[in-house]
Amino acid sequence: MKSVTTRVAAVAVAALVALAGCASDSETPTTPPANQTESSPEPSEEPPANDPTVLDGITVEGAAGEKPTITFDAPLAINSSAFKVASAGDGDTIADGDSIQCSLVSVSADDGSELYNNYDADPETLSVNASTLHPDLLEMLIGQQVGVRLILGSPAASETETPASIAVLEVLGIVEVLEDVAADTAGLPSVEFADDGSPTITVPEGFTSPELVQRIVLEEGDGDVVSASDTITAHYTGVKASDSTVFDSSWERGEPIDFSLQQVVQGWTVGLSDVKVGSTVMLIIPPSMGYGASEGHELQNETMVFVVKIEAIADGA
Repeated sequence: MKSVTTRVAAVAVAALVALAGCASDSETPTTPPANQTESSPEPSEEPPANDPTVLDGITVEGAAGEKPTITFDAPLAINSSAFKVASAGDGDTIADGDSIQCSLVSVSADDGSELYNNYDADPETLSVNASTLHPDLLEMLIGQQVGVRLILGSPAASETETPASIAVLEVLGIVEVLEDVAADTAGLPSVEFADDGSPTITVPEGFTSPELVQRIVLEEGDGDVVSASDTITAHYTGVKASDSTVFDSSWERGEPIDFSLQQVVQGWTVGLSDVKVGSTVMLIIPPSMGYGASEGHELQNETMVFVVKIEAIADGA
């Protein structure tokens, strides 16, 4: 299936995510729904130090909740990730472990041209934790209040031919993103298992997409608990909620695969975290935690239903 970022362009996410880049429209037919491509750089052990002084000449103007205007003298040299508070918020206080909804606009540091803007689309949901955010950005976010605007500077990425960029991230709110649902709850998709363990998923007519990721434990394992930073070995099958069509299945390929929970759509990251190895779970992932409005993607605005069997924590944790 085609791998695209979860609505945030690579240039923007590079400044948000701890140590990795993110996806474009490359073909990755043997991986689960990804937010990274094979061409993404491997995480380094230590991210570049934050130097907010490179952002001192940038001004951010505009009403709260509306796309801001970013002004600076171009070109602006940005050689490492940099983060700075543009304006404080006055809402709830952001804590480690929260999930936050954000709007973001990104421009080229070379000429100020707009690279990405989601103010006119669904907001992005980010997890505030050490496994997903650059440590300097994490430190800056914790203790801030909803409504805060941050300036994010990101250096050029030669691997993806991405120019250096300047982004403004606005925190809109703190949200719940996951709901655990009992397997006998009425109206859920049904699952039948073949002798080899492969599932057939049928979504009932009139099924309504949930607002949150729904996790249904079909069989609980007794192994180690998976964390959001783990690489796991898993079997999975995914179908479209609109018509129960299978769009990807490791069972069809005949073997489970290894993948990092930091390289998949957010619905997988939150839905598979805190699950025991050996478990089989069903995940119902709304578009906001999947591929959203990714233009031209086969799963654009689609609710996805997965059955996932976690075989192991691949890194031996």
